[in-house]
Amino acid sequence: MTDEIDRSYRRASRAAAVGTACMCLLFLLMLLNALVLLYVAVGTDTLRPLPDGQVLVMLASNLVPALQVLPLAGFLRHFADGSPFEPAQSARLAVAGALLLLQQVLSGMYAPLDPMLVSAEPVPLLVTDAPGVEVDDITMVVFLLCLALVVRYGGALKEDSDSIA
Repeated sequence: MTDEIDRSYRRASRAAAVGTACMCLLFLLMLLNALVLLYVAVGTDTLRPLPDGQVLVMLASNLVPALQVLPLAGFLRHFADGSPFEPAQSARLAVAGALLLLQQVLSGMYAPLDPMLVSAEPVPLLVTDAPGVEVDDITMVVFLLCLALVVRYGGALKEDSDSIA
């Protein structure tokens, strides 16, 4: 049984390391998106017709998903580093869940924007809140696939423990 547990742990550890790298890349992309929106809000007149409160909520709802990725990436990183079941792991998941809830609340506080052209010299930007590829959904897919392997490893440990007793 220990060979099966070792194989399961190695697979889960590799998946967690790859998942951590993917989550870090997603964090950078989401942070870039939030910074572009911040530039549009502060550096251009495009969002000037909107109320300041709506612009602030829009900025926050674009920053929160980036922050949500950090505890999830930390969860996967700690699993890959060999400390998968420490108490801080559940705290990381709770923080990520709270941030996901906050994001849902914030995104429901303003109406979606129609596409607006931002006059940026090097590259014209189009700002919209229209449906498209949701990076936070991709984040959850990557995390849940890696978590499935972690749970499989936990099941193998439980089975081994039950066979001893």
